[in-house]
Amino acid sequence: MGNSDSSQPEPLYKEPWRMLSGETILDFVKGYRPKNSDVEHIRILLHGPVGAGKSSFINSVDSILQGHICVRAPVDGISTETYTQEYKTYKISNGDGGFYSFVFNDTMGLEKDFDAGVMVEDMKLLLGGHVEENYKFQSNRSVREAGYRHNPTLQDRVHVLVFVVPAEKVKLLSDEVWKKLREVRLEARQTGIPQIALITKVDECPEVGDKIENVHKSKNLKEQVELVHKSLGISPNCIFLVKNYHQELQLNNDTNHLILTALKQMLHFGEDFLNNLQTN
Repeated sequence: MGNSDSSQPEPLYKEPWRMLSGETILDFVKGYRPKNSDVEHIRILLHGPVGAGKSSFINSVDSILQGHICVRAPVDGISTETYTQEYKTYKISNGDGGFYSFVFNDTMGLEKDFDAGVMVEDMKLLLGGHVEENYKFQSNRSVREAGYRHNPTLQDRVHVLVFVVPAEKVKLLSDEVWKKLREVRLEARQTGIPQIALITKVDECPEVGDKIENVHKSKNLKEQVELVHKSLGISPNCIFLVKNYHQELQLNNDTNHLILTALKQMLHFGEDFLNNLQTN
């Protein structure tokens, strides 16, 4: 009776395929101020399919900066339909009666059907700052019909567009969802808005689990970065792997570092966008 080799390929590289800076990023994030005097903050728009973790990322950043777990942006871990219904700006308190110099905007999740989820045309209006605060999204009604801001300021405009895709769905997203994401990316590119992608829920990959230090050794996650790169055209060094806080009661340094690394790049890109507007 012969011996059959049933061993599976090793899921991890021996060395990380991406090295993160060991610097203390938290001080940079807390001390950041836009150099452009026309804006008080960098506006970061989160966009992606239903259940990607957009609201959870906002809560995770808030948690890190407050030093304890926070849940300000509503999250629904049960429904398969989008939980975010309104266009809302999330500011994060700096503990001194003010706010940090960046804000997040969450959006209604994309769904595979073209008649469900946020409309692509509405996303284009969001990028230009044409959507009023607290506008309630409806999949069968355009922003132009209600909630349209006619004269947005530079501060109203989006300065960084962030695509958010969960790790377990990167290979499963429908062609329709990728098509919607590409249309929004094209609009952002034409208006000069920089783009970043987040791959969330990396801890749900078996080779990672609670060993966050394995994130950049994972062959599976490296493949997912390449797939997002090919599907959206975003450079691999603009695609970040993160784990959001969702069941933890305590903060974790490795989790924090992944989130803050991505946030730092968002701030750099937002600053570059504002600088380009001043020089053109």
